[in-house]
Amino acid sequence: MKRFKSCNCIEHEVVLDYKNVVRHCSNHNLNFGGRPIIYDYFDGNNLTKEEFFKRKWIHRKLFREGHSLSNCENCIHLSEKEWGDDNYIDFILLTPWSECNSKCIYCPVSTDEYIKKHTKKYDVYSVIKYMAENDFFIPETIFDFAGGEPTL
Repeated sequence: MKRFKSCNCIEHEVVLDYKNVVRHCSNHNLNFGGRPIIYDYFDGNNLTKEEFFKRKWIHRKLFREGHSLSNCENCIHLSEKEWGDDNYIDFILLTPWSECNSKCIYCPVSTDEYIKKHTKKYDVYSVIKYMAENDFFIPETIFDFAGGEPTL
């Protein structure tokens, strides 16, 4: 195996973001980049597992060729090591972006009235169900919640 710089976000993580966007990560690097998109709309029914990982590999391949995404430069999560080629998800962040009362200063929803008023909640359960039924996850996969108040 060859050593190269990448991160677990690019390799094995996924974020189900508002408006059903699927991203590699939720992190913002020092240049406020990050958050590369895998799929601009995913509802668990419009994509096969093969197509999903094919899209994820678009970015994974860049890192294997010694390149990186400009919005990933200087990210603290990048590390050089021997990364495998297996297709699985070991971390998933669910961010339904429901409005909450926390008013966190770092949250784009707390100051973006358009997102607050026009973002529809999506059925994240159907996406997770699809992914689970099609073996996207390994047994150790971590599920995390963020993005507004996901328990509302």
